[in-house]
Amino acid sequence: MTNSDRATGRALNYRHPRPGLVAFFAERILNSSALIRLRRLLIGWLPFVRLKSDVTNVVYLNWVVPTESVAHLLPDGVRLHEFNGKTILSILTYRHGHFAPAMLGPLRRLFPSPHQSNWRLYVEQINGEPVQQAIVLFFTNCTDSLLYTAGARIFSDTLPCHLAGAIQHSRTGDEIQTTIDPGNGSAADLDCTAKFANEKVLPAEFRSIFNDWNAALEFLCCQDGAVCDALATNRLAFSEIGLPIDIGTAKPLAVKENGLKSEWLAPIVKDAPPFCFLIERVEFQALSDELLK
Repeated sequence: MTNSDRATGRALNYRHPRPGLVAFFAERILNSSALIRLRRLLIGWLPFVRLKSDVTNVVYLNWVVPTESVAHLLPDGVRLHEFNGKTILSILTYRHGHFAPAMLGPLRRLFPSPHQSNWRLYVEQINGEPVQQAIVLFFTNCTDSLLYTAGARIFSDTLPCHLAGAIQHSRTGDEIQTTIDPGNGSAADLDCTAKFANEKVLPAEFRSIFNDWNAALEFLCCQDGAVCDALATNRLAFSEIGLPIDIGTAKPLAVKENGLKSEWLAPIVKDAPPFCFLIERVEFQALSDELLK
């Protein structure tokens, strides 16, 4: 799949980033509708196992974009928050901290801490009904761990994840480098270099929507749930999440000149710089996973 292919719509099918025997089996297993339906039949009735992660270095990249430019990313029945014909697109990239069942307690330390990137839009209505919680739509996600990618696709309906060829997400001095290399796979691409800024300033396009920095971050950061296209069905999946972010801890960032590249994003954001900031730590919890009627 080329990068131009990725930008034409919601990519649900999995493609491995590298050719070979692993790719042969991974693509057949992770694209298997029969396997997903069997999982729902056999264990779909069991209580959801609450998941926990001590997430670090969450970089938010946010754009105000024409709503029509993201219409191809929307499942049927989803309507976005709209502001004079525009909406907000966000990318979050971060490192998990031992993402595993919360009931394991200290034993979570035995689990790895992969990088993950969530690409999202902000939902106002589902099937004509206003949402009662702050909800985002995941239109694509990726990690740098085949284990977590496979687990998310097979055992979760709310995170049809893709495996990146590599994700670099690191702080050096006053800069943060985020690079998502999809290889030949179905993950989106991103290359961004941001530096810490001195002042908390809203870009003009965000000032036209929000009164101040805190109001903008309250909208962008504080969600109670997420929806997405569910694999092997025409229904939406919903996950309730715990995301207790203290927006007062956010640190402003500014993308360096010519410091952002993404063939996937280019048709949507053009050359507009993002509004970006860093949340250094947050305790994330996934509290439910279900198909909506």
